[in-house]
Amino acid sequence: LSIFFGLAIIFSLIWGISFKGYLVMGIVIGAFVCLYLIILTFILINAKLAYSYDGIAFDENKLTIFHGGFYRSKIVVLRKNIIAIQDISTHFQRKRNIHSFMIHYKNNANLNRAIVEAVDQSIADKLLDFMVM
Repeated sequence: LSIFFGLAIIFSLIWGISFKGYLVMGIVIGAFVCLYLIILTFILINAKLAYSYDGIAFDENKLTIFHGGFYRSKIVVLRKNIIAIQDISTHFQRKRNIHSFMIHYKNNANLNRAIVEAVDQSIADKLLDFMVM
């Protein structure tokens, strides 16, 4: 992270020098551009990690949902506590045999649903079979 800030300072100075007579304005604009690039890099890395970590696993009587990027979470729900499974797939996802689900379950917390995004058609069929069992 300190490398990013060092590069941001160097870029800001070069940017500021290129504005003849407006060094302070150039440094401020360069700092904002660098901050934007750092935030964009963070968002892209988080999206890649979330895509590779998101998933779902079945056991005989429990369902495990993995979700997150930098801040990962794992939710384990017993089959008897699942209230409903809602398909929230878009039209374009269904055309490519990709599905997203919202799983509603009983618990004592404020949040009683979990979202599983971008799973394959075979996993979606297994999830529905899991609920029918």
